[in-house]
Formats: sequence, C-alpha cells, structure tokens
Amino acid sequence: MLALGVGVGAYPVVRRLTRRLETLQAGVESLGGGDLAARVKVEGGDEVARLAQSFNRAAARIEQLLAAHKALLANASHELRTPLFSLGGFLELLDDEELDEPTRDEFLATARDQVKRLSKLATELLDLSRADAGRLRVECEPLDLGPLAEAAVDEFAALALAGDHPLELSIDEGPRVLGDEQRVLQIIRALV
Repeated sequence: MLALGVGVGAYPVVRRLTRRLETLQAGVESLGGGDLAARVKVEGGDEVARLAQSFNRAAARIEQLLAAHKALLANASHELRTPLFSLGGFLELLDDEELDEPTRDEFLATARDQVKRLSKLATELLDLSRADAGRLRVECEPLDLGPLAEAAVDEFAALALAGDHPLELSIDEGPRVLGDEQRVLQIIRALV
C-alpha cells in the first residue's frame, strides 16, 4: 500500500516534468520548422530549466545569424549594382560616335576603375562574411574626407551625367577623421 501511495504522490511531479519536456520539444520543432522567434518558458532551477535557457540562447543566436546573413546579401546586392550601373552608363556614353578622344579616354579610365572596384567588392564580400562571423579587422587611421569625396564623385560622374543628375562637390578643406578608408568609401558610395 505504501508503494501505491508513493506512486500516486510522484505522478504530479512526473507529469509536470513531462509537460516541461514536451514544451521544450515543441520549441525545438518550431525552431526546426523555421519559426525563428520560438522560445520556451523557463521554469524552476533544475536541469530542464537550464536546458530551456540554453535552447533560448541558441534560438536567439540563430535568429541573429540569419538576420546578419540577410543583411550581408542585401549589402552585397547593393554594392554590386552600383559599379555595374556605372559601367553600363559608360558603355552607353562610349557608343556616341561624336565623342572626342580625350573624353573617350577618360570614360575608359573610369570604366577600368569600376572593374577594379568590382574586384575589390569581391574582397569586401569576404570582409562582410568575416564581420558576420565577428572576425572583421577595421583600421583606425587619420583620413581626409575631401579626397574620398572627390574619388566618389569621379566614380559616379558618368552615371550621374547619363542620368541627367550631374554631381558637384564643393569643399574648402575636407574634415579629418579617424577611420578605415575602405569602409568610409563604402559608406560614401552607398549615400551617393
């Protein structure tokens, strides 16, 4: 009779533990099914609670990594489009038979620069991948923003002209900042 009493008394404890494990299993299945917001309620301070906390941390990290991956793809797409549009603008302008030789040479030089930029973008994509993994190295050196702004204007000049939106730059003295030249150029390009 004592064994029956212990068994009946243990039933609510076992049932509560089973429910918590079933809840954890449902969270795992939800996350596996693509529900990145899946989290489980943490109850108590036992091993099941610690397992639930670990699940919630892992789910949050997966959500962060996938968001970073989406941002990486969006950045890559944007960064690739800009020099491609610029090259397209130069090619269209180079088709003009009345284009004088010095202007043609200037357009070709700028188009070559855009090809170099596309090559650098491949490296930058690797950098974005490193940033996603938390291993990106960013330089911090004194920079004059004036020449960087001039480089961006030169880079986009033909595209702006083709789109009937000429770019103008007016600076007396470029501000000096601490930063990474390539990262600053990326930001300027995105703004232009």
